[in-house]
Order: sequence, then structure tokens, then C-alpha cells
Amino acid sequence: MPEQTFGEFLKKGEVMKQSLAVHAEELAHLEKHRLKFDTTYDRVKNLLAQQADLTAKKQEISKELGVLLTDGRQLLSFLSVAVKEHFGKRAEKLVAFGLQPFRSRPRVKVIGLDGKPVKRRLTEEQPTAPPIQEPAESTDE
Repeated sequence: MPEQTFGEFLKKGEVMKQSLAVHAEELAHLEKHRLKFDTTYDRVKNLLAQQADLTAKKQEISKELGVLLTDGRQLLSFLSVAVKEHFGKRAEKLVAFGLQPFRSRPRVKVIGLDGKPVKRRLTEEQPTAPPIQEPAESTDE
């Protein structure tokens, strides 16, 4: 026999509960079980009502939580920027606030054949930017 849904249980349970109460004299030998079923049935209805109430409360709390998280994220972002502004973006003090200080990458030192650092200079051999070539006008007549 397939398992009943809550709705089927409630329908059949209500019919059985009412019928057993009407025919209590004829079914006196089932009185103990009838009372136990009445208690169980009433408890199921009570728990289903509580479940519906808690589902509604859960939805309300989820909405409120979403709003608070949005506000909290905005405040956290604002405070992060304010702390960086106060201490400076390179200050190691930012680590205490859970923020990453700006640390530029170390520059690569070029060492010559003699073992001494070589200074990089721009020379005429190294142009800064390639020359721009303009397209020639065609004369198709």
C-alpha cells in the first residue's frame, strides 16, 4: 500500500475520528485505541499548523536577513575605504582590519657582465613609441 500524503491522512483521519465517536457504544472494545488515535490526530494537526506558521516566519526572517546583509555589505565597504583613507593604502596597520595593504611588486634589477647593476636609460636606439603611418590617399578617377 502506497504511503498516504498529509492531506489524505487528514481526510481519512477526520472521517474515522467522527465515525468512531458516533459509534463508541458499539465499538467499546476499541475505546483505548480511539483515544490514542484522537490524541495522535490532534497532535498531527497542531504540528502541521506550527509548521505552516514557522514557514511563514522563516520567509519573513529570510527577507529581513537579506536587507540586513545588503546594508552590512555597504557599511563594510564604506568602512574599508575610510580606514584605507585614514591610514593610507600602503600602511601595514591595514592588516589589523583584515585589509590588504598595497604592496607594489619589487623592481627587477638588471645586472651587467661585471656584476654591477645596470641603469636603464632611454636611448635614441630605443624609440618610446612606434611612428604612426597615415594611409595614403588613392586617386581613382
